[in-house]
Amino acid sequence: AIATASPEQTDVSWNYDTKFPSEWVSKKWEQGQHITKVAYGGGYWFVVMTNKTPWKQQAWATRYSWEDLEKYLKSKWNTNNKWNITELAYANGMWCVVMSLMETYEYQSYYVSKTYPSEKIQEKYNSGFNVSTIESDGESWYVVWTKYTQQKSETIFKPDSRFPAAKIREQWDKNQRITSLVFRDASKSKDNLFKTYKDLGDKKLDANNLAEAIDAYDKAIELRTDDQAVWNNRAWAKYLSGYCLTALSDINKAIELSSTHFNNHTKASILKCQGKCAESITYFNEAVRLAQAVNGKVSNAIYYSDRADAKKCIGNYTGAREDLQLALAVEPGNSKLKSALSEIMGILARNSKPVITWDKPIEAAVQTMNATVTLQACIASTSPIKNKTIVLNGIEITAKSKGLGVEADCTDQVLQDIMLKPGDNEVYLKVVTVSGDVTYSNKRKFTYQPASVQSNNYALFVAVEEYKDPSINPLNDPMNRNVGPVAELKRLKKTLVDRYNFPESNVRFLVNPEKSDITNNLAYFNTLKPTDNFLLVYSGHGDTLGKSGFWLPRDAVRANRKNFLSIGELNDYLQNISTRHTLVIADACFSGILLQQGTKSAAGQAECNISNENTGFTALTSGALNPVPNSNLFMNTLNSVLEATNNCISAEKLYFLVKQNIMAVAGNIQVPQYGMLRLDQLQLGGHFTFFKK
Repeated sequence: AIATASPEQTDVSWNYDTKFPSEWVSKKWEQGQHITKVAYGGGYWFVVMTNKTPWKQQAWATRYSWEDLEKYLKSKWNTNNKWNITELAYANGMWCVVMSLMETYEYQSYYVSKTYPSEKIQEKYNSGFNVSTIESDGESWYVVWTKYTQQKSETIFKPDSRFPAAKIREQWDKNQRITSLVFRDASKSKDNLFKTYKDLGDKKLDANNLAEAIDAYDKAIELRTDDQAVWNNRAWAKYLSGYCLTALSDINKAIELSSTHFNNHTKASILKCQGKCAESITYFNEAVRLAQAVNGKVSNAIYYSDRADAKKCIGNYTGAREDLQLALAVEPGNSKLKSALSEIMGILARNSKPVITWDKPIEAAVQTMNATVTLQACIASTSPIKNKTIVLNGIEITAKSKGLGVEADCTDQVLQDIMLKPGDNEVYLKVVTVSGDVTYSNKRKFTYQPASVQSNNYALFVAVEEYKDPSINPLNDPMNRNVGPVAELKRLKKTLVDRYNFPESNVRFLVNPEKSDITNNLAYFNTLKPTDNFLLVYSGHGDTLGKSGFWLPRDAVRANRKNFLSIGELNDYLQNISTRHTLVIADACFSGILLQQGTKSAAGQAECNISNENTGFTALTSGALNPVPNSNLFMNTLNSVLEATNNCISAEKLYFLVKQNIMAVAGNIQVPQYGMLRLDQLQLGGHFTFFKK
């Protein structure tokens, strides 16, 4: 507890909510009030605000680790050293900090200690510092002290197992008042919180409350990333929710930590959910093998029944029958298994012809810029096969397997490259058994578009360097017209129009637009076709609040985010632009929040035709979740790389070269980022590719 003399306060407001009441705080800020106290208890965040404070402006943030909170604190101090920590709170694995912009400079620092730092507090007090706030996460003490312009009287009580009522009364009689109380609860430790969230996730998963289970596992993983069971269980919850694409990365992490029978079964189920039935059987086999190795037998019938579904998916009905019989041996009275076996027996009785399953391509229609493509198919047949052929545009070609062995659950297979003609190509497989039965596969359509015939490229440039709000610094240089977002983006536009396949009529350029100008222009591109490419380039101020990011149009007001363009809104507009590729290039602070999966590595860039073949929705940003220098280094480097390119360059290769050149100049001060956008569209690993005229 800390007791100190306190000025008179008037117009005090308070509110509480299960989440930090951000909307209420923003409303009170507009009325001239500031936060004076933040606390947590009984499942609620409690906030007190008053209008009588020495502060001009406030900001708040939440983070799930002290390390991330430190980055936020340093970013504010780097922006303006008059930002002071005025409140610090910790609860349920999350930190909350309130920072206030002081009228005058007051030096401030913080200290972290595993034990209560009595000597350090006294040392700082002797140097003219007062304790501003103390907090504990159950493991460490976090002390913030400030060197005030006017010395304040202060009394600090050491931690006690009992509430220090007598000491408080003694200081109260001396006209001192309580300004801070800290309760340290060992149950707040990360390990205990991790177990709490993990157990909650398991409970919600058992009750089939999948969204709540995923949320609990999210919080557990924020605290610890080394528990394979949590990764597996979150993957299973996502799989049951139908999020099979995002579930795959979770289960890969679980198997990386420890390959167990249950997480191999989870991965197999996710792969089957993605339509990769043949690949899923490999992991179903491993799950069965590991279960037998650990327990001496498979005691869960689902291991066999799920593998039977995968075999049924590829047409291996004989294998599916065998697995269902094994499942019934584990659970003899299971009526669903009996029904599934009856269905398979009926199929086997009706169909003795071979079953052909495509492994590559899975899609019925594929667009490609490569003249050569690979076909791969699994053939399951109860009769010997006499011959197999590929029918390409009506012409039969002998099918080969490249000398590879037959995959599991296939009696034969096709693995062969074919040459396409420009335009549409129709392909299917023909299999003839020794008994004379002829079977045809489903047809596949390849549309071959040579590199010289590109999809239409469209672009929207947004350059914001002047703001109506005088508290937002302009980004242009009045003494040099070649410096600033407008000049830099005009240079980039000229490069793309003059040297690359960007028709002038397909490009829109916004200079110092307001929010409505940006959103109206984004809506304009909703009519693009799935064969088109869309490039969005933004240069201007960026901001962040918690886990939300924003772009600042010309009509943005620092104290009111109404006219900010949030990344969530931006993603909604991009979601409605249906293209082959969408690329966002953002030169703004905190622009890394655009990315779904963080930074890409700087190795393994694919050639242009391969990068351009599949869909991809990505972003290339000037930095991560932090401010970036107000310089033209990023845009100048990007322009120089594009101008020096001889033939073509993918966005992935562009990122590699831009990052390499910037870090050679600026080191770790500015590190560009690249990755997938936070969109729901199916991402197949492609990249926006710039082809020269």
